Amino acid sequence: MKTIQRSIEIQAAHHNIYNIVADIEQYPIFLPWCESSEIIQNHSNIVIAKLSLNLFGFRTSITTENQMQKPENIKMTLKSGPFRKFNASWLFEPKSASTTQVTYTMNYQLINPLVEKIIEKNIDLFIDQLMRSFTNQYNQEITNQD
Repeated sequence: MKTIQRSIEIQAAHHNIYNIVADIEQYPIFLPWCESSEIIQNHSNIVIAKLSLNLFGFRTSITTENQMQKPENIKMTLKSGPFRKFNASWLFEPKSASTTQVTYTMNYQLINPLVEKIIEKNIDLFIDQLMRSFTNQYNQEITNQD
């Protein structure tokens, strides 16, 4: 399995950043490669969600079971999708009252070797864009509140 991890510090309280990441139904609005999102089940702290994606011209979908531990972390495990193995997590670590370190970790193994080559070539770009998109969405929401 391959692992990729990114951490950034965001000028925001950790519960605010958690809320952006936990709001799965809003992903198509600000994640450029997310065509649609759907909550399949929502039971207390477990959310099963499906994302339809367009990754570098490759259309696919992934369904994950998400353990929501507000506001500290979100842990995802694969239900279905283009992966042989997949798990990921978001960690929201307060550094101060107004600063949060956000860490995204993804462990994966794809089923299709051709898709794996496409993803491998672009994975750093994808993860960097993911982190920027959530940060930009938070900044946009703050701007809209003013």
